[in-house]
Amino acid sequence: MEMQSEEKVKTLTNDEEYMKRYFTIGELYYAKRLVIRGLRDGGDVALAGKIPELNWDIKAKEVAFFEDIAREVSAGRKFAFEAMAERFKLETYEKRVLLFFLFLEFFYVDDNLCPEMELLELMNLEDSPIGRMRDFRYFRKNATLFSKRLVTGEGIKTEKCATFNMALTSFALDIFSGLMSGEKILEEKNKKEADLDNQKKECEEIGMVREPEYELEDVVLKESVKDKVMFFLVALKEPAIQTLGVGQVIKKGKGLNVLFYGPPGTGKSMLAEGIAAYLGKKLLLVETPKIFSRWVGETDKAIARIFQVAKEHDLVICLDEADSLLYNRCYAGQEHDIRFVNVMLQEIERFEGVAIFTTNLDSHLDPALERRITLRVQFELPDDKMRAEIWKSHIPLAVKVAEDVDFLSLAKRFEFSGGYIKNAVLNALRKVALRKEDTITMEDLVWGGNMEKEGLFNKETRKGSLGFTAFG
Repeated sequence: MEMQSEEKVKTLTNDEEYMKRYFTIGELYYAKRLVIRGLRDGGDVALAGKIPELNWDIKAKEVAFFEDIAREVSAGRKFAFEAMAERFKLETYEKRVLLFFLFLEFFYVDDNLCPEMELLELMNLEDSPIGRMRDFRYFRKNATLFSKRLVTGEGIKTEKCATFNMALTSFALDIFSGLMSGEKILEEKNKKEADLDNQKKECEEIGMVREPEYELEDVVLKESVKDKVMFFLVALKEPAIQTLGVGQVIKKGKGLNVLFYGPPGTGKSMLAEGIAAYLGKKLLLVETPKIFSRWVGETDKAIARIFQVAKEHDLVICLDEADSLLYNRCYAGQEHDIRFVNVMLQEIERFEGVAIFTTNLDSHLDPALERRITLRVQFELPDDKMRAEIWKSHIPLAVKVAEDVDFLSLAKRFEFSGGYIKNAVLNALRKVALRKEDTITMEDLVWGGNMEKEGLFNKETRKGSLGFTAFG
């Protein structure tokens, strides 16, 4: 046993031995991958018996590997991959994923793409559907591997399966290679993160900045509305507009100012995120309470700061409940209330970026805003077809849908808007999880809908249409 212990220490003295040790584990993962693909392609069902054996071998070797690494690091040993993992604050699961991608990059470069669902199955050594559902959080858009640009995805997701291929980014490979050779490649990354920290501090004074969580295709809207939005977005990204000499004739009001109005929760904020995602920008979510000040002149400065910060950092402004800052001046109680609206209108006209204003009370807005708005979108309550799509869109890809599920029937049975549908689906998913299964049935969804209906505050609304809450 002592000789084995000495051997382990010897094989983990540098980065080369570190990676050699892991590559033996990577070969086991790749063997499991071939078994999974063989079963998927209709191979001999006897292959399934190999998966538990491979899981056991992988788990035993991985546990020993990470224990040995922890011992060496605590003794002061330095490893490139561990430095990278510490830099990005990776959890053990994320380290396992990244190491496997490095293995593919070095040994199977022609087969280095890995479908998302296949990767979930590979990394799940308990062979548990619930485990795969739990681990799905590591592959969301805002998860560390994606947000830090260590892993990228290509392809699309379909209703029945995931064809979302994942791979190591060149950025991650450059950092790892640089650390292996002793280069200071992270200096530029550190500078960028310092700039982001400054941006965050500036924005905290007026709201918050975040990456959009939704894409345009995630928003369930009428095609006519989507077409209208897409026209302006495509035109905004078209460089030829600059060659037409627009700036020589039109000095102000060249930005894209969008007004979303309609009942609460019909998707206004969700579409704002989709627009930001399409443009490849972050959202500046303005928080109205941070704008108002009891000190003379401070509110005016805060309003101007919204547009200044958005311009400096190329952000999409999203002002929810815009009527709180752009209310009709005819009903203003005091002189400074009128001044706030004046400042807002002036800043909107000067701004050349993208600003989105949402309101449930468009009749309360100041009439002078109308000519400053480029695009107006009215949000209406979803019809049966749209509700069916919303029910369907809230079912995670990792969950199987039973054959008896009829989304149109659910849409007609529960006249919910998106927010209620989301809650109903969550109720149903909790029931599925408690059964320790991964298939959702019509009975589950009806139960979830009834639970949501019983929880409504206004008993009268239980009898009719429930169309005034958010979805998404």
